[in-house]
Amino acid sequence: GWYYSDIISLVSHPYVKRLFKNPEGTLNLLYQEIREKNWVYIRPEQIHKLSKEDGEILELLFSKNYKSPKQLLHASLELAQALKNCFESFGDSIALEYLVKIKTVFNEIGICLQKYDFIIDLKSFQSLFRELANIETLDFYGKPLQGIQLMGMLESRNLDFETVIITSLNEGILPSGKTSGSFIPFDLKREFKMPTYKEKDAVYTYHFYRLLQRAKNIYLIYNTEPDVLEGGEKSRFISQLLTEQRIEGSIKQVIATPPMHLAIPDNKSISKDTSVVTTLRERATKGFSPSSLATYIKDPVEFYKKYVLGIREFEEVEENIAANTFGTIIHDSLEQLYLPLVGSVLSPDSLRERMLKIPDIVNASFKEYYPNVSLLDGKNLIAYQVIQRYLEKFLEMEIESCENHKIELLAVEEKLRTSIEVEGLNFPVSLRGTLDRIDKKDGVLRILDYKTGNTKATEVEITTWDSIIADADKGKAFQLMSYALMYCDKYPTERFEAAIIPFRDLESGPLKFCTKEVTGGRSSNKEYSITAETISDFRAQLQHLFLTIFDQEMAFETPLS
Repeated sequence: GWYYSDIISLVSHPYVKRLFKNPEGTLNLLYQEIREKNWVYIRPEQIHKLSKEDGEILELLFSKNYKSPKQLLHASLELAQALKNCFESFGDSIALEYLVKIKTVFNEIGICLQKYDFIIDLKSFQSLFRELANIETLDFYGKPLQGIQLMGMLESRNLDFETVIITSLNEGILPSGKTSGSFIPFDLKREFKMPTYKEKDAVYTYHFYRLLQRAKNIYLIYNTEPDVLEGGEKSRFISQLLTEQRIEGSIKQVIATPPMHLAIPDNKSISKDTSVVTTLRERATKGFSPSSLATYIKDPVEFYKKYVLGIREFEEVEENIAANTFGTIIHDSLEQLYLPLVGSVLSPDSLRERMLKIPDIVNASFKEYYPNVSLLDGKNLIAYQVIQRYLEKFLEMEIESCENHKIELLAVEEKLRTSIEVEGLNFPVSLRGTLDRIDKKDGVLRILDYKTGNTKATEVEITTWDSIIADADKGKAFQLMSYALMYCDKYPTERFEAAIIPFRDLESGPLKFCTKEVTGGRSSNKEYSITAETISDFRAQLQHLFLTIFDQEMAFETPLS
Protein backbone atom coordinates (compact mmCIF):
# COMPACT_ATOMS: atom_id res chain seq x y z
CA GLY A 1 0.00 0.00 0.00
CA TRP A 2 0.85 3.69 -0.05
CA TYR A 3 2.14 5.59 2.96
CA TYR A 4 -0.69 7.63 4.51
CA SER A 5 1.33 10.87 4.71
CA ASP A 6 2.02 10.77 0.95
CA ILE A 7 -1.69 10.28 0.24
CA ILE A 8 -2.67 13.20 2.49
CA SER A 9 -0.06 15.43 0.81
CA LEU A 10 -1.42 14.53 -2.63
CA VAL A 11 -5.13 15.03 -1.96
CA SER A 12 -4.47 18.18 0.11
CA HIS A 13 -2.81 19.92 -2.84
CA PRO A 14 -5.06 22.81 -3.95
CA TYR A 15 -4.91 21.75 -7.62
CA VAL A 16 -5.85 18.13 -6.86
CA LYS A 17 -8.71 19.31 -4.63
CA ARG A 18 -10.29 21.00 -7.65
CA LEU A 19 -10.75 17.62 -9.32
CA PHE A 20 -13.20 16.43 -6.65
CA LYS A 21 -16.92 17.07 -7.03
CA ASN A 22 -17.36 17.07 -3.25
CA PRO A 23 -13.87 17.77 -1.87
CA GLU A 24 -14.93 18.55 1.70
CA GLY A 25 -17.05 15.42 2.10
CA THR A 26 -14.72 12.97 0.37
CA LEU A 27 -11.47 14.24 1.87
CA ASN A 28 -12.86 14.63 5.39
CA LEU A 29 -14.11 11.04 5.18
CA LEU A 30 -10.64 9.93 4.04
CA TYR A 31 -8.91 11.79 6.90
CA GLN A 32 -11.41 10.35 9.39
CA GLU A 33 -10.87 6.78 8.19
CA ILE A 34 -7.09 7.20 8.36
CA ARG A 35 -7.22 8.50 11.95
CA GLU A 36 -9.90 6.22 13.38
CA LYS A 37 -8.64 3.01 11.74
CA ASN A 38 -4.98 3.99 12.08
CA TRP A 39 -4.23 3.38 8.42
CA VAL A 40 -0.48 3.71 7.96
CA TYR A 41 -0.17 1.93 4.63
CA ILE A 42 -3.27 2.13 2.47
CA ARG A 43 -4.34 -0.15 -0.36
CA PRO A 44 -6.19 1.16 -3.47
CA GLU A 45 -9.42 -0.71 -2.67
CA GLN A 46 -9.60 0.96 0.75
CA ILE A 47 -9.76 4.37 -0.94
CA HIS A 48 -11.99 3.47 -3.89
CA LYS A 49 -14.96 2.50 -1.72
CA LEU A 50 -14.97 5.77 0.24
CA SER A 51 -17.06 7.81 -2.22
CA LYS A 52 -19.25 6.94 -5.19
CA GLU A 53 -19.56 10.61 -6.12
CA ASP A 54 -15.80 11.03 -6.52
CA GLY A 55 -15.07 7.42 -7.42
CA GLU A 56 -13.77 8.31 -10.89
CA ILE A 57 -11.08 10.71 -9.65
CA LEU A 58 -10.12 8.36 -6.79
CA GLU A 59 -9.70 5.59 -9.37
CA LEU A 60 -7.50 7.89 -11.46
CA LEU A 61 -5.35 9.03 -8.54
CA PHE A 62 -5.07 5.68 -6.80
CA SER A 63 -5.19 2.98 -9.42
CA LYS A 64 -3.64 -0.39 -8.79
CA ASN A 65 0.12 -0.54 -8.56
CA TYR A 66 1.77 0.09 -11.90
CA LYS A 67 4.23 -2.52 -13.08
CA SER A 68 6.04 -0.61 -15.84
CA PRO A 69 7.12 2.99 -16.56
CA LYS A 70 4.87 3.07 -19.64
CA GLN A 71 1.78 2.34 -17.52
CA LEU A 72 2.74 5.07 -15.07
CA LEU A 73 3.41 7.54 -17.89
CA HIS A 74 0.00 6.82 -19.43
CA ALA A 75 -1.72 7.39 -16.06
CA SER A 76 0.28 10.59 -15.49
CA LEU A 77 -0.80 11.99 -18.85
CA GLU A 78 -4.42 11.10 -18.04
CA LEU A 79 -4.14 13.01 -14.77
CA ALA A 80 -2.54 15.95 -16.58
CA GLN A 81 -5.44 16.01 -19.06
CA ALA A 82 -7.97 15.94 -16.21
CA LEU A 83 -6.17 18.86 -14.57
CA LYS A 84 -6.12 20.74 -17.90
CA ASN A 85 -9.89 20.39 -18.28
CA CYS A 86 -10.35 21.55 -14.69
CA PHE A 87 -8.07 24.59 -15.04
CA GLU A 88 -9.75 25.63 -18.29
CA SER A 89 -13.16 25.54 -16.60
CA PHE A 90 -11.80 27.77 -13.81
CA GLY A 91 -9.99 30.06 -16.27
CA ASP A 92 -6.73 29.63 -14.37
CA SER A 93 -4.09 30.68 -16.92
CA ILE A 94 -1.16 30.49 -14.49
CA ALA A 95 -1.97 26.91 -13.50
CA LEU A 96 -2.30 26.01 -17.19
CA GLU A 97 1.19 27.40 -17.78
CA TYR A 98 2.52 25.18 -15.00
CA LEU A 99 0.75 22.22 -16.54
CA VAL A 100 2.27 22.85 -19.97
CA LYS A 101 5.74 22.58 -18.44
CA ILE A 102 4.84 19.36 -16.61
CA LYS A 103 3.42 17.84 -19.80
CA THR A 104 6.64 18.81 -21.56
CA VAL A 105 8.57 16.77 -19.00
CA PHE A 106 6.26 13.78 -19.48
CA ASN A 107 6.60 14.04 -23.27
CA GLU A 108 10.38 14.00 -22.94
CA ILE A 109 10.14 10.94 -20.71
CA GLY A 110 7.92 9.28 -23.35
CA ILE A 111 10.59 9.89 -25.99
CA CYS A 112 13.24 8.41 -23.69
CA LEU A 113 11.10 5.31 -23.03
CA GLN A 114 10.71 4.72 -26.77
CA LYS A 115 14.36 5.32 -27.51
CA TYR A 116 16.02 3.48 -24.61
CA ASP A 117 14.86 0.01 -23.57
CA PHE A 118 16.89 -0.10 -20.34
CA ILE A 119 14.38 2.14 -18.47
CA ILE A 120 12.33 -0.76 -17.13
CA ASP A 121 11.53 0.07 -13.49
CA LEU A 122 9.62 2.82 -11.68
CA LYS A 123 12.71 3.93 -9.76
CA SER A 124 14.39 4.89 -13.03
CA PHE A 125 11.20 6.67 -14.10
CA GLN A 126 11.23 8.68 -10.87
CA SER A 127 14.90 9.61 -11.22
CA LEU A 128 14.39 10.64 -14.83
CA PHE A 129 11.35 12.77 -13.94
CA ARG A 130 13.21 14.56 -11.16
CA GLU A 131 16.23 15.30 -13.33
CA LEU A 132 14.13 16.65 -16.20
CA ALA A 133 11.81 18.63 -13.94
CA ASN A 134 14.82 20.12 -12.16
CA ILE A 135 16.15 21.75 -15.33
CA GLU A 136 12.73 22.94 -16.53
CA THR A 137 12.11 26.65 -15.96
CA LEU A 138 8.98 28.74 -15.82
CA ASP A 139 9.23 32.22 -17.27
CA PHE A 140 7.06 35.04 -16.02
CA TYR A 141 6.19 38.32 -17.68
CA GLY A 142 5.56 41.58 -15.82
CA LYS A 143 4.42 45.03 -16.93
CA PRO A 144 7.60 47.01 -17.67
CA LEU A 145 5.97 50.42 -17.18
CA GLN A 146 4.12 49.72 -13.95
CA GLY A 147 5.12 48.96 -10.39
CA ILE A 148 8.29 47.38 -9.07
CA GLN A 149 10.33 45.43 -11.60
CA LEU A 150 11.28 41.87 -10.67
CA MET A 151 13.92 40.26 -12.82
CA GLY A 152 16.68 37.72 -12.79
CA MET A 153 20.36 38.40 -13.33
CA LEU A 154 20.19 37.80 -17.08
CA GLU A 155 17.37 40.34 -17.58
CA SER A 156 19.49 43.08 -15.95
CA ARG A 157 22.32 42.97 -18.49
CA ASN A 158 21.27 45.88 -20.72
CA LEU A 159 19.97 48.29 -18.08
CA ASP A 160 21.40 50.48 -15.34
CA PHE A 161 19.52 51.17 -12.12
CA GLU A 162 19.82 53.78 -9.39
CA THR A 163 18.47 51.40 -6.77
CA VAL A 164 19.18 47.67 -6.81
CA ILE A 165 17.75 45.12 -4.37
CA ILE A 166 19.18 41.60 -4.62
CA THR A 167 17.50 38.98 -2.45
CA SER A 168 18.58 35.46 -1.40
CA LEU A 169 22.24 36.35 -1.82
CA ASN A 170 23.41 33.18 -0.10
CA GLU A 171 26.26 30.90 -1.03
CA GLY A 172 24.85 28.10 -3.15
CA ILE A 173 22.20 30.37 -4.66
CA LEU A 174 24.35 33.15 -6.14
CA PRO A 175 26.71 31.80 -7.23
CA SER A 176 24.97 28.45 -7.49
CA GLY A 177 28.17 26.48 -6.99
CA LYS A 178 28.46 22.85 -8.03
CA THR A 179 24.74 22.28 -8.56
CA SER A 180 24.19 21.35 -12.17
CA GLY A 181 21.20 19.89 -14.00
CA SER A 182 23.33 17.72 -16.23
CA PHE A 183 23.80 13.99 -16.62
CA ILE A 184 27.40 14.49 -17.79
CA PRO A 185 30.00 14.11 -15.01
CA PHE A 186 32.37 16.99 -14.27
CA ASP A 187 35.51 15.07 -15.35
CA LEU A 188 34.03 14.27 -18.77
CA LYS A 189 33.14 17.92 -19.27
CA ARG A 190 36.71 18.95 -18.46
CA GLU A 191 38.12 16.28 -20.79
CA PHE A 192 36.00 17.41 -23.74
CA LYS A 193 36.34 21.12 -22.90
CA MET A 194 32.64 21.57 -22.18
CA PRO A 195 31.45 24.41 -19.90
CA THR A 196 31.22 23.44 -16.22
CA TYR A 197 29.81 25.14 -13.14
CA LYS A 198 33.01 27.21 -12.95
CA GLU A 199 32.25 28.96 -16.23
CA LYS A 200 28.65 29.47 -15.11
CA ASP A 201 29.84 31.04 -11.85
CA ALA A 202 32.18 33.31 -13.80
CA VAL A 203 29.30 34.51 -15.99
CA TYR A 204 27.13 35.29 -12.96
CA THR A 205 30.05 37.03 -11.26
CA TYR A 206 30.29 39.37 -14.25
CA HIS A 207 26.53 40.00 -14.23
CA PHE A 208 26.61 40.74 -10.49
CA TYR A 209 29.38 43.34 -10.62
CA ARG A 210 28.03 44.90 -13.83
CA LEU A 211 24.65 45.35 -12.12
CA LEU A 212 26.29 47.21 -9.22
CA GLN A 213 28.54 49.35 -11.44
CA ARG A 214 26.34 52.47 -11.76
CA ALA A 215 23.87 51.94 -8.91
CA LYS A 216 23.64 54.56 -6.12
CA ASN A 217 21.65 52.56 -3.56
CA ILE A 218 22.38 48.85 -3.25
CA TYR A 219 20.63 46.43 -0.90
CA LEU A 220 22.11 42.94 -0.65
CA ILE A 221 19.86 40.63 1.37
CA TYR A 222 20.73 37.13 2.55
CA ASN A 223 19.21 34.63 4.96
CA THR A 224 21.13 33.97 8.18
CA GLU A 225 18.98 31.00 9.23
CA PRO A 226 20.66 27.69 8.36
CA ASP A 227 18.79 24.71 6.98
CA VAL A 228 19.17 21.22 8.43
CA LEU A 229 22.51 20.54 6.73
CA GLU A 230 23.56 23.84 5.15
CA GLY A 231 22.57 27.46 4.53
CA GLY A 232 22.84 30.65 6.51
CA GLU A 233 26.13 31.53 4.80
CA LYS A 234 26.36 34.83 2.93
CA SER A 235 27.50 34.75 -0.68
CA ARG A 236 31.19 35.05 -1.47
CA PHE A 237 30.22 38.19 -3.46
CA ILE A 238 29.29 39.94 -0.19
CA SER A 239 32.55 38.79 1.42
CA GLN A 240 34.49 40.19 -1.53
CA LEU A 241 32.74 43.57 -1.27
CA LEU A 242 33.49 43.75 2.46
CA THR A 243 37.23 43.52 1.70
CA GLU A 244 37.13 46.46 -0.75
CA GLN A 245 38.82 49.37 1.05
CA ARG A 246 37.42 51.98 -1.38
CA ILE A 247 33.83 51.33 -0.33
CA GLU A 248 34.45 50.17 3.22
CA GLY A 249 33.11 53.37 4.77
CA SER A 250 29.87 53.36 2.79
CA ILE A 251 28.81 49.82 3.73
CA LYS A 252 26.24 49.42 6.47
CA GLN A 253 25.43 45.98 7.86
CA VAL A 254 22.03 45.39 9.44
CA ILE A 255 20.58 42.18 10.88
CA ALA A 256 16.80 42.29 10.55
CA THR A 257 14.80 40.12 12.92
CA PRO A 258 11.04 40.04 13.46
CA PRO A 259 9.91 41.64 16.72
CA MET A 260 9.38 39.19 19.53
CA HIS A 261 6.20 39.62 21.54
CA LEU A 262 6.43 37.40 24.59
CA ALA A 263 2.94 36.64 25.76
CA ILE A 264 2.64 36.62 29.52
CA PRO A 265 0.32 33.74 30.39
CA ASP A 266 -2.64 34.97 32.34
CA ASN A 267 -4.53 33.04 34.94
CA LYS A 268 -7.38 31.60 32.90
CA SER A 269 -10.76 31.81 34.54
CA ILE A 270 -14.00 30.35 33.18
CA SER A 271 -17.23 31.13 34.97
CA LYS A 272 -19.93 28.51 35.47
CA ASP A 273 -23.10 29.59 33.71
CA THR A 274 -26.37 27.66 33.62
CA SER A 275 -25.33 25.49 30.66
CA VAL A 276 -22.10 24.46 32.41
CA VAL A 277 -23.97 23.49 35.58
CA THR A 278 -26.48 21.52 33.49
CA THR A 279 -23.63 19.60 31.80
CA LEU A 280 -22.02 18.91 35.17
CA ARG A 281 -25.30 17.53 36.52
CA GLU A 282 -25.58 15.26 33.49
CA ARG A 283 -22.03 14.10 34.18
CA ALA A 284 -23.00 13.49 37.84
CA THR A 285 -25.79 11.18 36.70
CA LYS A 286 -23.57 9.39 34.20
CA GLY A 287 -20.75 9.14 36.71
CA PHE A 288 -17.36 10.78 37.23
CA SER A 289 -14.31 8.59 36.76
CA PRO A 290 -11.35 8.81 39.16
CA SER A 291 -9.13 10.03 36.30
CA SER A 292 -11.55 12.86 35.43
CA LEU A 293 -11.58 14.07 39.04
CA ALA A 294 -7.77 13.82 39.15
CA THR A 295 -7.75 16.06 36.06
CA TYR A 296 -9.88 18.62 37.92
CA ILE A 297 -7.47 18.60 40.86
CA LYS A 298 -4.52 19.12 38.51
CA ASP A 299 -6.11 21.77 36.25
CA PRO A 300 -9.80 22.79 36.46
CA VAL A 301 -9.63 24.50 33.04
CA GLU A 302 -8.40 21.28 31.42
CA PHE A 303 -11.26 19.45 33.17
CA TYR A 304 -13.69 22.02 31.72
CA LYS A 305 -12.37 21.55 28.18
CA LYS A 306 -12.30 17.77 28.33
CA TYR A 307 -15.34 16.83 30.39
CA VAL A 308 -17.67 19.83 30.07
CA LEU A 309 -17.07 20.93 26.48
CA GLY A 310 -16.20 17.39 25.41
CA ILE A 311 -13.13 18.46 23.43
CA ARG A 312 -11.24 15.32 22.55
CA GLU A 313 -7.55 15.16 21.84
CA PHE A 314 -6.76 15.14 18.13
CA GLU A 315 -6.34 11.56 17.01
CA GLU A 316 -3.13 11.17 15.10
CA VAL A 317 -2.11 8.19 13.05
CA GLU A 318 0.19 6.10 15.21
CA GLU A 319 3.06 4.80 13.11
CA ASN A 320 4.82 3.88 16.34
CA ILE A 321 3.14 2.71 19.53
CA ALA A 322 1.86 5.69 21.53
CA ALA A 323 2.27 5.72 25.32
CA ASN A 324 -1.46 5.48 26.07
CA THR A 325 -1.94 2.62 23.59
CA PHE A 326 1.13 0.89 25.02
CA GLY A 327 -0.59 0.87 28.43
CA THR A 328 -3.91 -0.23 26.96
CA ILE A 329 -2.30 -3.23 25.25
CA ILE A 330 -0.68 -4.29 28.53
CA HIS A 331 -4.02 -3.97 30.38
CA ASP A 332 -5.88 -5.96 27.72
CA SER A 333 -3.19 -8.64 27.63
CA LEU A 334 -3.22 -9.01 31.42
CA GLU A 335 -7.00 -9.37 31.38
CA GLN A 336 -6.79 -12.17 28.79
CA LEU A 337 -3.95 -13.87 30.69
CA TYR A 338 -5.69 -13.90 34.08
CA LEU A 339 -9.35 -14.23 33.09
CA PRO A 340 -9.28 -18.09 33.05
CA LEU A 341 -7.73 -18.06 36.55
CA VAL A 342 -10.41 -15.93 38.25
CA GLY A 343 -11.87 -17.72 41.29
CA SER A 344 -8.86 -19.97 41.79
CA VAL A 345 -5.73 -20.00 43.91
CA LEU A 346 -2.79 -19.11 41.68
CA SER A 347 -0.19 -21.83 41.33
CA PRO A 348 3.21 -21.86 39.64
CA ASP A 349 2.02 -24.49 37.16
CA SER A 350 -1.09 -22.56 36.10
CA LEU A 351 0.95 -19.36 35.67
CA ARG A 352 3.64 -21.15 33.64
CA GLU A 353 0.90 -22.49 31.40
CA ARG A 354 -0.51 -18.98 30.92
CA MET A 355 2.98 -17.63 30.22
CA LEU A 356 3.12 -19.75 27.07
CA LYS A 357 0.10 -17.79 25.80
CA ILE A 358 1.81 -14.38 26.07
CA PRO A 359 3.06 -14.11 22.44
CA ASP A 360 -0.35 -14.98 20.96
CA ILE A 361 -2.27 -12.71 23.34
CA VAL A 362 0.06 -9.72 22.80
CA ASN A 363 -0.01 -10.26 19.05
CA ALA A 364 -3.84 -10.31 19.06
CA SER A 365 -3.95 -7.09 21.12
CA PHE A 366 -1.53 -5.40 18.73
CA LYS A 367 -3.58 -6.42 15.73
CA GLU A 368 -6.72 -4.99 17.34
CA TYR A 369 -5.20 -1.52 17.70
CA TYR A 370 -2.79 -1.59 14.75
CA PRO A 371 -4.31 -3.78 12.03
CA ASN A 372 -2.17 -2.20 9.29
CA VAL A 373 1.12 -1.73 11.14
CA SER A 374 4.08 -4.07 10.80
CA LEU A 375 5.46 -5.42 14.07
CA LEU A 376 8.61 -6.79 12.51
CA ASP A 377 10.74 -3.65 12.33
CA GLY A 378 11.58 -0.32 13.89
CA LYS A 379 10.18 1.02 17.15
CA ASN A 380 7.08 -1.17 16.86
CA LEU A 381 9.20 -4.30 17.16
CA ILE A 382 10.94 -2.84 20.22
CA ALA A 383 7.58 -1.93 21.84
CA TYR A 384 6.23 -5.40 21.01
CA GLN A 385 9.20 -7.07 22.67
CA VAL A 386 9.13 -4.70 25.67
CA ILE A 387 5.46 -5.54 26.33
CA GLN A 388 6.19 -9.26 26.10
CA ARG A 389 9.12 -8.85 28.48
CA TYR A 390 7.02 -6.83 30.95
CA LEU A 391 4.37 -9.56 31.03
CA GLU A 392 6.89 -12.38 31.29
CA LYS A 393 8.71 -10.62 34.11
CA PHE A 394 5.44 -9.95 35.94
CA LEU A 395 4.36 -13.59 35.70
CA GLU A 396 7.82 -14.76 36.79
CA MET A 397 7.49 -12.63 39.92
CA GLU A 398 3.95 -13.95 40.45
CA ILE A 399 5.25 -17.54 40.19
CA GLU A 400 7.94 -16.78 42.78
CA SER A 401 5.35 -15.14 45.03
CA CYS A 402 2.96 -18.11 44.68
CA GLU A 403 5.67 -20.47 45.89
CA ASN A 404 5.83 -18.63 49.22
CA HIS A 405 2.33 -17.14 49.56
CA LYS A 406 -1.25 -18.10 48.93
CA ILE A 407 -2.74 -15.79 46.28
CA GLU A 408 -6.41 -16.15 45.40
CA LEU A 409 -7.56 -14.24 42.32
CA LEU A 410 -11.05 -12.81 42.89
CA ALA A 411 -11.66 -10.60 39.83
CA VAL A 412 -10.07 -8.77 36.90
CA GLU A 413 -11.43 -5.61 35.22
CA GLU A 414 -14.18 -5.30 37.85
CA LYS A 415 -16.81 -2.66 37.00
CA LEU A 416 -17.52 -0.46 40.03
CA ARG A 417 -20.06 2.26 40.67
CA THR A 418 -21.32 4.12 43.71
CA SER A 419 -23.46 7.12 44.57
CA ILE A 420 -22.20 9.92 46.82
CA GLU A 421 -24.64 12.01 48.84
CA VAL A 422 -23.30 15.54 49.26
CA GLU A 423 -24.70 17.94 51.84
CA GLY A 424 -25.57 21.14 49.99
CA LEU A 425 -26.44 19.38 46.72
CA ASN A 426 -30.01 18.23 46.11
CA PHE A 427 -28.89 15.37 43.89
CA PRO A 428 -26.51 12.40 44.29
CA VAL A 429 -23.20 12.30 42.42
CA SER A 430 -22.13 9.03 40.81
CA LEU A 431 -18.59 7.71 40.79
CA ARG A 432 -17.64 4.92 38.41
CA GLY A 433 -14.56 3.07 37.26
CA THR A 434 -12.96 -0.24 36.34
CA LEU A 435 -10.61 -1.91 38.81
CA ASP A 436 -7.77 -3.85 37.20
CA ARG A 437 -7.47 -6.67 39.74
CA ILE A 438 -8.82 -7.90 43.08
CA ASP A 439 -7.09 -10.71 44.97
CA LYS A 440 -6.24 -12.06 48.41
CA LYS A 441 -2.63 -12.57 49.46
CA ASP A 442 -2.30 -14.70 52.58
CA GLY A 443 -5.84 -13.73 53.49
CA VAL A 444 -5.31 -9.97 53.01
CA LEU A 445 -7.66 -8.46 50.43
CA ARG A 446 -5.89 -6.29 47.83
CA ILE A 447 -7.25 -4.02 45.10
CA LEU A 448 -4.60 -3.43 42.44
CA ASP A 449 -4.21 -0.85 39.68
CA TYR A 450 -1.71 -1.40 36.84
CA LYS A 451 0.44 1.57 35.79
CA THR A 452 2.87 1.56 32.86
CA GLY A 453 4.07 5.15 33.39
CA ASN A 454 6.49 6.49 35.97
CA THR A 455 5.15 6.03 39.50
CA LYS A 456 6.84 6.87 42.79
CA ALA A 457 5.98 5.63 46.27
CA THR A 458 5.52 9.24 47.45
CA GLU A 459 2.61 9.63 45.01
CA VAL A 460 0.52 7.09 46.96
CA GLU A 461 1.45 8.31 50.44
CA ILE A 462 -0.38 11.13 52.22
CA THR A 463 0.23 12.95 55.49
CA THR A 464 -3.01 14.95 55.65
CA TRP A 465 -6.37 14.11 54.10
CA ASP A 466 -6.90 17.54 52.58
CA SER A 467 -3.76 17.06 50.44
CA ILE A 468 -5.44 14.26 48.50
CA ILE A 469 -7.74 16.77 46.75
CA ALA A 470 -5.41 19.78 46.90
CA ASP A 471 -2.07 18.37 45.73
CA ALA A 472 -1.91 17.36 42.05
CA ASP A 473 1.10 15.14 42.84
CA LYS A 474 -1.20 12.91 44.91
CA GLY A 475 -3.37 12.07 41.89
CA LYS A 476 -2.52 8.36 42.03
CA ALA A 477 -3.36 8.22 45.75
CA PHE A 478 -6.69 9.88 44.92
CA GLN A 479 -7.43 7.30 42.22
CA LEU A 480 -6.57 4.38 44.51
CA MET A 481 -8.84 5.69 47.26
CA SER A 482 -11.63 6.29 44.73
CA TYR A 483 -11.46 2.61 43.76
CA ALA A 484 -11.28 1.65 47.44
CA LEU A 485 -14.42 3.69 48.20
CA MET A 486 -16.37 2.18 45.29
CA TYR A 487 -15.24 -1.34 46.21
CA CYS A 488 -16.13 -0.90 49.88
CA ASP A 489 -19.58 0.45 48.98
CA LYS A 490 -20.20 -2.57 46.73
CA TYR A 491 -18.53 -5.19 48.96
CA PRO A 492 -18.42 -3.94 52.58
CA THR A 493 -15.00 -4.91 53.94
CA GLU A 494 -13.47 -4.23 57.34
CA ARG A 495 -9.83 -4.07 56.30
CA PHE A 496 -7.96 -4.28 52.98
CA GLU A 497 -5.09 -2.74 51.00
CA ALA A 498 -4.88 -0.74 47.77
CA ALA A 499 -1.75 -0.67 45.63
CA ILE A 500 -0.30 0.18 42.24
CA ILE A 501 1.70 -2.36 40.20
CA PRO A 502 4.44 -0.21 38.56
CA PHE A 503 5.48 -2.04 35.39
CA ARG A 504 8.49 0.21 34.90
CA ASP A 505 9.86 -0.89 38.26
CA LEU A 506 8.40 -4.31 39.03
CA GLU A 507 11.30 -5.17 41.36
CA SER A 508 10.08 -2.58 43.87
CA GLY A 509 6.85 -4.54 44.31
CA PRO A 510 3.34 -3.10 44.69
CA LEU A 511 3.28 0.55 45.79
CA LYS A 512 0.73 0.52 48.62
CA PHE A 513 -1.46 3.45 49.56
CA CYS A 514 -0.68 4.60 53.07
CA THR A 515 -1.24 7.39 55.54
CA LYS A 516 1.76 8.54 57.53
CA GLU A 517 2.88 11.03 60.12
CA VAL A 518 5.83 13.37 59.68
CA THR A 519 7.84 14.20 62.78
CA GLY A 520 11.18 15.97 62.76
CA GLY A 521 11.25 15.90 58.96
CA ARG A 522 10.98 12.10 58.89
CA SER A 523 8.05 9.84 58.03
CA SER A 524 6.78 7.53 60.73
CA ASN A 525 3.77 5.40 61.68
CA LYS A 526 2.84 4.37 58.14
CA GLU A 527 -0.58 2.75 58.00
CA TYR A 528 -1.26 0.59 54.94
CA SER A 529 -4.61 -0.89 55.96
CA ILE A 530 -7.75 0.75 54.61
CA THR A 531 -10.53 0.63 57.19
CA ALA A 532 -14.03 2.05 57.55
CA GLU A 533 -12.46 5.12 59.18
CA THR A 534 -10.13 5.58 56.18
CA ILE A 535 -13.06 5.35 53.79
CA SER A 536 -15.03 7.84 55.89
CA ASP A 537 -12.16 10.35 55.87
CA PHE A 538 -11.78 10.06 52.10
CA ARG A 539 -15.55 10.29 51.53
CA ALA A 540 -15.56 13.63 53.39
CA GLN A 541 -12.81 14.96 51.10
CA LEU A 542 -14.64 13.71 48.02
CA GLN A 543 -17.84 15.44 49.14
CA HIS A 544 -15.90 18.67 49.57
CA LEU A 545 -14.42 18.26 46.07
CA PHE A 546 -17.90 17.78 44.56
CA LEU A 547 -19.14 20.88 46.38
CA THR A 548 -16.29 22.84 44.78
CA ILE A 549 -17.03 21.46 41.31
CA PHE A 550 -20.75 22.28 41.50
CA ASP A 551 -20.34 25.66 43.22
CA GLN A 552 -21.51 28.14 40.59
CA GLU A 553 -19.62 30.97 42.31
CA MET A 554 -16.26 29.19 41.93
CA ALA A 555 -14.92 29.56 38.39
CA PHE A 556 -12.68 27.04 36.63
CA GLU A 557 -9.19 28.51 37.07
CA THR A 558 -5.77 27.37 35.95
CA PRO A 559 -3.61 26.88 39.06
CA LEU A 560 -0.56 29.10 39.37
CA SER A 561 2.58 27.11 38.63
